[in-house]
Amino acid sequence: MANSRLQQIPIFKKKSMKKNYYSLKSNRFLFLILGLFHFQSMIFAQLPLPPVLATSNVPEASQYGVMYQFDIPTNGNFSSAIAYAVNNSTVSALSYNRVAYFMQLDGKWVWVSMNKFNTTNAELGIPYGGSGIAFQQQVTNMNVFSSAGSGVTNTLSASGNIEMWPDCYGTGLGLGVIGGNAGTFDFNDTRSSGSNCHGSFQIHNFGASQTIFGYNSFTNGSNDDLGIGNNTLNSHPDWTFMNNAGTYTTKTLYICVDQGLFISTQPSSIAVSACKNATVAPVSVSVTINTGTVTGYTWYSNTISSRRNSSCNKSFFFNNKFLHAFNYRSSYIILLLFYY
Repeated sequence: MANSRLQQIPIFKKKSMKKNYYSLKSNRFLFLILGLFHFQSMIFAQLPLPPVLATSNVPEASQYGVMYQFDIPTNGNFSSAIAYAVNNSTVSALSYNRVAYFMQLDGKWVWVSMNKFNTTNAELGIPYGGSGIAFQQQVTNMNVFSSAGSGVTNTLSASGNIEMWPDCYGTGLGLGVIGGNAGTFDFNDTRSSGSNCHGSFQIHNFGASQTIFGYNSFTNGSNDDLGIGNNTLNSHPDWTFMNNAGTYTTKTLYICVDQGLFISTQPSSIAVSACKNATVAPVSVSVTINTGTVTGYTWYSNTISSRRNSSCNKSFFFNNKFLHAFNYRSSYIILLLFYY
């Protein structure tokens, strides 16, 4: 990345040095520009950050933005589109590779992220009755972070599975290769397609035989099921038939996507000196990113401040009178904004 342009700074003009001195036009002076370049690399902040509870406890959370904030009700009974506390699903030009969920239930919380599995933004929402949202599949590169005492195993780059639909379901094994108990509602059940009569929004770590979180019973008239980790209060680890959502004071789900570009190494500052009308070599910087691709950059400069400097002084003679021209040194900041 290069930029060879230096901003031209107006020369200070003396009103008078002696009555027979000629005033000089600024374009006849040589002067020094000292450009102190400080680059700040950043992404376009298209979506708001997850809550502080997530960003202060989960290393990767600050790389994500909130698409949906869902304040979980006691009895959802969602037969039509849901009114979210935050809905950024229509933000244009979103580009993401990963999806994350952050659930807080009173003093417990869990964060789980995975590679993108959806096609549209709407498919990441809660699958209300008739929505057509339905996923029963494995997910990859799953990272899990949780609060102490949540009953969840923290892990990185694991395989997991999701069970998300508005329908009723049975205890049979819907995915034949991940195991499970055909006699209980757990991490591997069988969906009754098109029934729109119960609802499941679950994420599991099947390798640990563990439900990461479960939210169920949101398309019928009963109180919703809700919990983090494996349920031990009845015989069903995925919280089915608990109807316990009303027992929580705080019950919030954030559905997030990665912001597409994470910069891991910032460019260093660069100092450039030049006199007016001199040829300046291009300024080059580099940046290291963990995800995404830098496809462009934009240069910005802030307010310029000047101070006297004689490094580029030059003597001029007019009508046999000697004039010593003082010029000025200027420092300014350049902000480099990466975008994707």
